[in-house]
Amino acid sequence: MKMFEKNLLALGFAAAIASASAGAASVSLTDPGALAAGDTFVVDIVVDGLDTEDLAGFSIDLLFDESLLAFNSYSLGVELTDTFYGQEDLSLGEYGVGLVNVGEISWLLDFSAQPDSFVIASLEFEAIAPGSTSLSFDYLDASDPDALALALNGTDLDLDITAVPLPGALLLFGSAIAGFTGLF
Repeated sequence: MKMFEKNLLALGFAAAIASASAGAASVSLTDPGALAAGDTFVVDIVVDGLDTEDLAGFSIDLLFDESLLAFNSYSLGVELTDTFYGQEDLSLGEYGVGLVNVGEISWLLDFSAQPDSFVIASLEFEAIAPGSTSLSFDYLDASDPDALALALNGTDLDLDITAVPLPGALLLFGSAIAGFTGLF
């Protein structure tokens, strides 16, 4: 009898964990592709998995390596914008060393047309030096239209920034100048 109770308890616990993690929406960052030092690029923050939930507000902190990346600007997506009332931009932008915040509260009255996946914000960075780094979620907070907490899981993004290769003509020109200065 005790073995049956133990198995039943374990099964109930496993089902609770599976349902809790299955219901959580996720946020991810779009991959900008190949990057070289000096490139300016945009990363979209995409929310996905809103099958049974609606997103009405969020606040997200994103960490980045300031020795490899420089934050330029952000823009909020349009899915939470009401045509008459607009949206409430609560973003702080870059508010710490290597830390960017974007946040918004929607003034929509009807969320029934909200898609299950959409861009909530776009961030522009500049790759300032070669190296490997990541953009990491540090803080995720979201709410539904009733101002109740909405669980979000974040997926970080790894970036590889290459050095800018010197064009062959520039290398040839430099060699020629070095050759001429050696003759005089």
